[in-house]
Parts: sequence; C-alpha cells; structure tokens
Amino acid sequence: MKTLMKRPLTQIQLILIVSVYLVIAGNYTFFSEVLKVYPLHGKNLYYLATMPVLLFVMNATFFTLLSSRYTTKPLLIFVLIVSAAVSYFMNTYHVVIDKGMIRSALETNSQEALGLFNLKMLLYNLFLGLLPAWLVYRLPFATVPGVPSFGPRSRPSESW
Repeated sequence: MKTLMKRPLTQIQLILIVSVYLVIAGNYTFFSEVLKVYPLHGKNLYYLATMPVLLFVMNATFFTLLSSRYTTKPLLIFVLIVSAAVSYFMNTYHVVIDKGMIRSALETNSQEALGLFNLKMLLYNLFLGLLPAWLVYRLPFATVPGVPSFGPRSRPSESW
C-alpha cells in the first residue's frame, strides 16, 4: 500500500481510475435495472457492452474539462463522497435522484434527516466515499516533462 501511495500519477491517470471506479461502484442498481429491461442475449449485448463504456467516457470527459492542477483532487474528492451517498439511497430505497429529490432533501428538517442515518449508511459512505476520497487526497501528482502547466505561474509563449 505504501508503494502505491508513493507512486505519483498524472492527472489523467487519476481521472481515468476514478472514472472506472465510479462506473463500477456507483451504478449497481442502475445496471441491475437495465438488465431487467434488456436481458443478456442477442442484440442487447452490444447495447449493454457500450453502456459502461459510455458512462466512463462521459465521466472522464467531464472531469478532464473541469480539471486543472489545483482543481482535480478537490473535484474528484467531492464527486466520490457525493456518489457514495447517492449510491446508498439508490441501492437502499430504490429511488432515482432527480431535481425533485434534491429539493426534497434540502427541505428536510433535522428530525427527518436523523431518521435516515444508520450503520449501513455510515459504512457505505466510509468505504465507497471517504476511503477512496482519502486515497485521492494522499496520492501525489506526477509532473509530465514537456507538458506545460496552466495556472498562476505559467506564462504565455513569447512567440505569440
């Protein structure tokens, strides 16, 4: 574990790893419901094979577009923690998280919110959210030779 933690990753490698993790760990209910509608046979195989790939590409593209040297880790940590909470509610209560559900959650009083907390929720958030978020926080970034760093210290090329 210590050698893994000391091995620096590039931003892209970290984004790809987190994107794969989110597709696998965060979409159990989604994939099980899709398999009920599209069983594993015939032409459904192409659709079912491309679905996780599409989710991965969409996640990786989204994270890459919003990432810079200073925003990658905070963005990924935030998404990991939120996705763990969303996964818990989707898997436990078989609900779809949409605008109405988010609005309802924001309007919930403290008594109702405390009624939702239990050991299962704590374990979900600990193992699917906080532990991966801590690993992302601890992993060092590698600098890639020849790739310019964009940020407050970078200067535009003088040939412009």
